[in-house]
Amino acid sequence: MRYQVDGRAPPALASLSGSGSGLLADGALRAPVVATAMLGSELLLSKSATLFGAVSAESGDADQRAAARVGVKVAF
Repeated sequence: MRYQVDGRAPPALASLSGSGSGLLADGALRAPVVATAMLGSELLLSKSATLFGAVSAESGDADQRAAARVGVKVAF
């Protein structure tokens, strides 16, 4: 569970590296309380290779998001 402490539109601040100026803007609106979940697993293929997978989801009053990842990790 993720909770935004103050307000629904947090400010966002950005600047380019090496420049003296920046940009301040209102951030994106977010739900005050957002539920998050993630599930992952790994399968050892050999001493140097691992297959992995993960799914994640996020849900709130006004926004929802889901993602899935699969890959192979190789150790040298």
